[in-house]
Amino acid sequence: MEAALVRQRLIAMLSSLFSALALLLTCVGLYGLLAFTVVQKRGEVSLRIALGATEGGVLWMVLREALLLAAAGVGIGVLVAFVGGRVAVSAIPGLLFELGATDPVILLSAASLLFVVAGLAEYIPARRAAGIQPMEVLRQE
Repeated sequence: MEAALVRQRLIAMLSSLFSALALLLTCVGLYGLLAFTVVQKRGEVSLRIALGATEGGVLWMVLREALLLAAAGVGIGVLVAFVGGRVAVSAIPGLLFELGATDPVILLSAASLLFVVAGLAEYIPARRAAGIQPMEVLRQE
């Protein structure tokens, strides 16, 4: 029985490995993109602080934009996962063994991870940008 399942276990292990790699690359790319957008907004952030905005207000402004972008991406991704899962299961019936095409635990955990990464990707650079003196940023630009 062990020898008969070697191929299925190998395919499952490779699928899991490539899925984890894809998720890692997505998180790194998301962090890089959102951190870059905060760096580009340093002038706007420093100007808002110079005009009297609080640090918390500036942080919330930046985080709100990042979480809205993450929500849009997760929403589109969930729709694509539903359609892609249905197509994959109908094309290859034995592809997902004892797992549904739209497993809510997997989708929820991936979406949660992306929301956490998006929040951290915006919070860390935004916190650094909010703590900078406005005159320093305006002199650099």
